[in-house]
Amino acid sequence: MPKFNLVLNTICVRHYASIDAPDSPRFDLFSLIGTENPLCDIPAIQSRAANLFTLDALIGGILSLIVVPRLGALSDRYGRVKLLAFTTCGFFMDELLTIFMAMNPLLLHYNWFLLGSFLENLCGGLSATTVIMYAYSADCLQPDKRKAGFRFARN
Repeated sequence: MPKFNLVLNTICVRHYASIDAPDSPRFDLFSLIGTENPLCDIPAIQSRAANLFTLDALIGGILSLIVVPRLGALSDRYGRVKLLAFTTCGFFMDELLTIFMAMNPLLLHYNWFLLGSFLENLCGGLSATTVIMYAYSADCLQPDKRKAGFRFARN
């Protein structure tokens, strides 16, 4: 949810910055963080945010469909820890790009958030991380203790 609000506020800042009317509100992104801004509740901004998150989900789903089985096979061959580090790098790149976009909402278009989603899911995303984490748990735990280990990992 915080990332959703951040993206919505970035779209809002960019929308009002593109309006060249003298009565358009001027604010920066950091004044919006953690607040409910009624200026951002207009259909133009909401539809852009909905389209962006629809594309984000589509990118994530398609890339997960392609990448996760391959990463699972590679984790069997080369080890789970290396692949867990690889999938974590995808999250790291996505978060770095998100932070950069949040700090400079007018420098790059908000569609660059999609690049972060692409990079995260190209490295496997949450699906691959979860699958590899459970496989690693199965490798490390004795068969009679796996049930308790998986219940702990799920919570």
